[in-house]
Amino acid sequence: MKLSRLYAVSLLPLFVACAGASPEPETSGSHAAEEPSPPTLEPAAEAEPAAALTLQVVTSPDAGGAVNSTLVLGETEVVVVDAQWTRSGANAVADAVERSGRKLTYVFITHAHPDHYFGATVLEQRFPDARVVATASTVELMQKTAAAKAKAQAGMLKDEFPGEPIMPEVIQGELTVDGQSLPLVEGMQGDTHSITGVKVPSANALIASDVVFSNAHAWTADSSHESRQRWIAQLEEIEALGFERIVPGHQAEGAPQTVAAVKQTAGYLERFDSEVAKATKSGPLIAAMQASYPELKALLFLQLGSQVQTGELKWQ
Repeated sequence: MKLSRLYAVSLLPLFVACAGASPEPETSGSHAAEEPSPPTLEPAAEAEPAAALTLQVVTSPDAGGAVNSTLVLGETEVVVVDAQWTRSGANAVADAVERSGRKLTYVFITHAHPDHYFGATVLEQRFPDARVVATASTVELMQKTAAAKAKAQAGMLKDEFPGEPIMPEVIQGELTVDGQSLPLVEGMQGDTHSITGVKVPSANALIASDVVFSNAHAWTADSSHESRQRWIAQLEEIEALGFERIVPGHQAEGAPQTVAAVKQTAGYLERFDSEVAKATKSGPLIAAMQASYPELKALLFLQLGSQVQTGELKWQ
């Protein structure tokens, strides 16, 4: 993937600029409205008789957040799950779709974080017949926050800003590829609530989005102690279900897309929660987490999350 000038720019001002741009439903240190319990997932299904769908994951560079977009490929059709953040990231996904030789039918957005939906503008331009869709809860939150997030980030992204965000349609009925259903798992707890996972039964796979991080620091700026406990419970449920492949929302290049990533994320959150409980400054919190996880990418996620949790930065 080509790096553009965005990646030469520090992302810290961008994330800080966005801190007051558009409220998320839950912030650290506040007692937000009680969220519903994580959804109950059905056990991983046996492979369907039809030809198994295949997955291709496109990951942005670490400087761009190490964001994953997943192509679900059938014989003639392809669905993209999550659309990237930047223009170059979205174009890399579009190039992968073109190389596949399949028809892009849907771009599905898992949740209302800009690094997963800004790039839909580019995909719609390059594939005007494709439909950009999301669940009603994701669309509702995007309607409240997307314009402010775009305003806050456009100046920093400069030429990498994909353009004004498009509003997805609320998905009606099933998401399918060549007639095979991709069951949606709504209301999952991850770095925000709610995230929609996508199951690919014929590949025994779950596209978990930002419920799972692999060899990357988890995004914790939108979390509280209570939400992190629900997040850990969600991960424990996923671990028990026997999926052969679990696609994270963010990962380092070549990182596992297996239950190992689920276990790593749960352990990370447990350690982070323990360190937050005794931290008064972000510096020691960051140092403690780096000592435990020296190999993880997306260090900015740890830095910002630590600053929010210790009250040095307000995140809304």
